[in-house]
Amino acid sequence: MLSELEGLPQKEVANRLGISLSGAKSRVQRGRGNLRQRLLDCCDIETGRSGIIGYAPRDKNRDGSSCG
Repeated sequence: MLSELEGLPQKEVANRLGISLSGAKSRVQRGRGNLRQRLLDCCDIETGRSGIIGYAPRDKNRDGSSCG
């Protein structure tokens, strides 16, 4: 959240959390991956050259559970 939503550089994230820079980078990448998977599970996403160009929420996750 610090990196993606607040726009902090990963070095500042590391300083704020009291962890190494490589640890902060790993956490940011893992968080991005988790967010991506959650979005893909709950939405049909259409991408183009400029990124996401459309989406449609699903009523259920791919595994049949609720998306709420």
